[in-house]
Amino acid sequence: MAGRRMPPRRPATFSQGSHHAIAASARDVLGRDPVAAGENAWMDAALMQGAGIATLSVGASGDHLHAPDEWVSIPELVSVGEILEGTILRYCG
Repeated sequence: MAGRRMPPRRPATFSQGSHHAIAASARDVLGRDPVAAGENAWMDAALMQGAGIATLSVGASGDHLHAPDEWVSIPELVSVGEILEGTILRYCG
């Protein structure tokens, strides 16, 4: 939007129980620690954060977001599914 300034990116941390669960699951699947990064794009997560509820936005890489030729990496999509499965099992028992 013309003239609208987005807030600067802020460092993110894995501070909640769910964050620890997803970080551990990501380590299991990826073989390395995940990188936490604040995003300045609009997502529904902003509504939850505004209500004081910690949120995570997780996904596979891709390009051409919201365009007819948008794509996502299939191997990363599979990894995200495995990470989410591990997170659910860790967090929910």
